Amino acid sequence: MNVEKLSQLLKTGTRDEIESFCQNNNLDIKDNKIYPKDKQKIQEEFAFWDKRQLVKKINLNSLYGALLNPGSRFFDQRLGQSTTLTGRSIARHMAAQTNQVITGDYDHVGESIIYGDSVAGNSVIRTSIGKIPIEELFKQFRHTIRTEGGKEYAIPTEAEEDDQIKVLGYNAYDDTSNFSNISYVMKHKTTKQLYEIETEDGEIITVTEDHSIIVDRGGFTTEVKPAELRDDDVLITVTETLAT
Repeated sequence: MNVEKLSQLLKTGTRDEIESFCQNNNLDIKDNKIYPKDKQKIQEEFAFWDKRQLVKKINLNSLYGALLNPGSRFFDQRLGQSTTLTGRSIARHMAAQTNQVITGDYDHVGESIIYGDSVAGNSVIRTSIGKIPIEELFKQFRHTIRTEGGKEYAIPTEAEEDDQIKVLGYNAYDDTSNFSNISYVMKHKTTKQLYEIETEDGEIITVTEDHSIIVDRGGFTTEVKPAELRDDDVLITVTETLAT
């Protein structure tokens, strides 16, 4: 199915053109919403490709581990750094392309792109109004909370978008930091193991076991999980002095 064509038809096409497109692509229109006719087939295809991507992921993770294993003849930390950089570049392109399909704008931080990661509610983050726990940030938008799939989403209203609290982030491509708008703050319960990370200056952040941590290890920037942190790792953090 040509998603770009459907997106364009929804913007400028007539109802007859949209209905014709849906009929040719095995789609139904109900209550002004578009649904696939054969949901079972889609679920089966999803399950198939989900397993395929899992196999590929395991293979790539195994190769990545071998490249960074000092016992391997191919060991080279630069290969690990190059791998994570390539992954970030691909993810950036995928996000930009997705945004282009939805909004027509090739931009990896466009209106349709949302990213999140799991930290504990009492973890302190840097914002445009100073350091505050992420739970307090969630409460800032408590009047616009949406519940979906056991998760609560606190979403800023349109009136707040131009004057909302911003979060400090890091751009690894040009080594700068900047304050960005918040699409939403989500919270949910989890059974994942939590890790508490404390820096030399006493700052503490609590993260889930699968959270990514960016460190400088032996002069190379690399991504590790909390359980993989070493005493000699230098944690990469963002400071307001770098913000623009």
